[in-house]
Amino acid sequence: MIDSTLSSDSKNHANLYAFNASLYLPDSDTSFVSFEIPAIKSGEATKVHIDQRVALENHEEFVKYCIATFGTKTYSYSLKGKGGLKLGGLPKTTVEYDQEVNLEGE
Repeated sequence: MIDSTLSSDSKNHANLYAFNASLYLPDSDTSFVSFEIPAIKSGEATKVHIDQRVALENHEEFVKYCIATFGTKTYSYSLKGKGGLKLGGLPKTTVEYDQEVNLEGE
C-alpha cells in the first residue's frame, strides 16, 4: 500500500492519466516491481492511495532493496513511467516520470 500526497503551488490543476510505474534501485536498469498509478486531478495537496497486489519482477533486485531498507539509515529508489497529462483546453501531452525518492530506514 502506498499513501502519498501530490503537492503543487500552481494555480493550474492538470489531469494526470493513469499509468504503469516501475521502481528501480539507484544505478540499476532493472525494475523490481511495477504497479498502476491511478488517474489524478492535481490540486494544492492531492492525496493518492494505491492498494493493489503486485508481482515481483526481479527477486534479486527486490532482495537488494530489502537489504537497503534495513541495512542503512537512508536509502533511495527511482519511480519511472510514462503517462498522459491534460491541462484545461490544451491538447493532451505525454509525461515521462523519473523521480528519485529518498527515505529513512530502520
